Amino acid sequence: MPKKPLRPLARTKIAINRTSYVNVCVWNDERGVRQAWYKGDRKAKKHENVFAFFGWLWTRSHDGKKIIGDIHLGAAYIGSGVVAHEIQHVILRWCQSAGWNFEDEKYQEPIAELAEKLTRRFWTWYWKPENKKIKLFS
Repeated sequence: MPKKPLRPLARTKIAINRTSYVNVCVWNDERGVRQAWYKGDRKAKKHENVFAFFGWLWTRSHDGKKIIGDIHLGAAYIGSGVVAHEIQHVILRWCQSAGWNFEDEKYQEPIAELAEKLTRRFWTWYWKPENKKIKLFS
């Protein structure tokens, strides 16, 4: 009998703007993160130490909004560095799709503001009382 798939501890959507967002899934441990890693690509390079990643995709949700990808995090590894790293992947893909050039001064402040907004939205969600199950060390 096949193994029952693992389920995330928590999920949310972080809005990038009015029409786009990124999904966030928090897993109990790295086994769930690895399961998500391999789900998208059965031929994916085997990684035993995957504890967080950003999976890039462009699709539309049932409400017509763009989903730009998924951030997967192992609960025990959530910290400012890991979250900043994964959000940076989101920002890089967003800038590429929007045609924002890092070297062009007119985009430097909007890019910095996007980093601030996504970071703030993640941590505001994370520290909500109903998410206490994902805070292993608080």
